[in-house]
Amino acid sequence: LTECVMLGLVAAPVGVALAYLGTWLLDQAVSPDAIPYFIQWHVSPRVIAYTVLVSALTGIIFGLAPALQAGRLNLIDTLRDGARGSGQNGRGARARHALVVVEIALALVLLVGASLFVRSFFNLQDARVGFDTAPLMTLRFFMTGESYSTDRARIQRVDDIVRRVEALPGVQSAFASSFIPLGGGGGGGGAIVDGRTVARGEEPQIGFIGVTSHFFRTIGIALVKGRDLTDAEGMSRTPVAVINETMARKLWPDREAIGGRFHLAGLEPAERFTVIGVAPDIREGDLKDDTPPLPVAYVPYPYGATANTGLMIRVSGNPTSITSAAREAIRASDAALPLFNVESMEDLRTGTFWQYRVFGQMFGVFGGVALFLAAIGVYGVLAFSVSQRTREMGVRIALGASRSDVLRLVVRHGVLLAAIGEMFGLVGAFGITRVIGTLLYKVTPTDPLSFGGVTIFLTVMAIVASYVPARRATTVDPIVALRNE
Repeated sequence: LTECVMLGLVAAPVGVALAYLGTWLLDQAVSPDAIPYFIQWHVSPRVIAYTVLVSALTGIIFGLAPALQAGRLNLIDTLRDGARGSGQNGRGARARHALVVVEIALALVLLVGASLFVRSFFNLQDARVGFDTAPLMTLRFFMTGESYSTDRARIQRVDDIVRRVEALPGVQSAFASSFIPLGGGGGGGGAIVDGRTVARGEEPQIGFIGVTSHFFRTIGIALVKGRDLTDAEGMSRTPVAVINETMARKLWPDREAIGGRFHLAGLEPAERFTVIGVAPDIREGDLKDDTPPLPVAYVPYPYGATANTGLMIRVSGNPTSITSAAREAIRASDAALPLFNVESMEDLRTGTFWQYRVFGQMFGVFGGVALFLAAIGVYGVLAFSVSQRTREMGVRIALGASRSDVLRLVVRHGVLLAAIGEMFGLVGAFGITRVIGTLLYKVTPTDPLSFGGVTIFLTVMAIVASYVPARRATTVDPIVALRNE
């Protein structure tokens, strides 16, 4: 028991060192801008004390059972079982078999959970946003104070900033809006199509987003039909709109949307907007939100001129290379404007599912550790069990059994234990994965690939863990085995 406790205390600093290594790796892998400010990768003294306590208790608990069992041994039965060389009888064999079953069950639960999170992470990595994020840079600035108390002042400042940024070397185009794809913003309301009557409060809800010209050119998508906003329209209160395909289908299901007119419910005076173009749907919010796209109307920026305005820049090359020049261009327009959320569009995209990346990496590591420990544990327990039966196998061979028969006997026993463990593990996995179902993305909690793959893998591991020591044991000389017996 003392030895087990000492081993637990020795394991504690090793575990703390690995924890520090893990936090350092997370610091290297995850950009600080891609995670909320309240998440910090560090190991506190409380965590260290907790790990030391758990390590010591683990040594005590798992050392106490065999220690107590050893103190209650019947010497006559022990000598008799030792003389027979049987590893299949007695409390020791039952305890070893129980360990194999428990290890397989726990490993299956953890590996299934790890598989589901890792697959969710990869699904989000491949999630489509409707445009290429690689050449895009984003930032926001805030127009505050008396000098920006009117919409006209904000519109003039935005017009000047966009012109300065678009004139920078390497910049292909830029646009300003309160809305940044995947970053939020914009407004909305109920839309009423001219010529139709809708009960008050039942108007179809749409997104209503003010943008400067070059919005679609900057994000790199072509209109399905119609035309884009002109430079003059983008900076004036011209009642025109480019709508997405979802809005075209929902508000004009039976006729052409181009040329159609609508206005927002509840606004006086009710300004009528004429549809001049239809654009493909793009992902506007969080990538985790797998709901269908909402109807959206993109109107000239003055209809959505807000103090908090975003700027998106399309760059020919690495988008982060334009950061300093863009800052200087904005300061040249107004040195007092505060800038924030300066990041590439790709960082913004991956930041929308940062927790999936962390869960995927964390459960991937935990699953690997569980797999490693399960493989060692199962192999060790089965190998010891087989070694206890070495003389029994020699006797079987001496009495006429073939080596292949003995191998099948041992492997079948190992697979039976694995099957029992997998049965309990599957029950536990089905229960636990239903709890984490809301955290998964495009993966069902009962995903057959994850459940089936992990089960097959653990079965193969049990076969190998049984076969290798059994094959070594069958090489014993039958004459030696009979003489010892």
